[in-house]
Amino acid sequence: MVKIKVRACLRCKAYVVVKEGYKNQQAIKIFEKDHTGHNMGTLDYNEVKDKASGYESKTNFYMDKA
Repeated sequence: MVKIKVRACLRCKAYVVVKEGYKNQQAIKIFEKDHTGHNMGTLDYNEVKDKASGYESKTNFYMDKA
């Protein structure tokens, strides 16, 4: 089973899925810039996928900005 990783802002409860590719790397850089000063972490997707976790995916938002 492939473990999917996400880059998450622990303060805002937002995350971006980590994938291969230049555009995704740019999206992660923008995400991290927007959340400068916040606690960040790399988590397993399983930790953030459920609504009960309170985390919201911002992957498409940041992919569009990249």
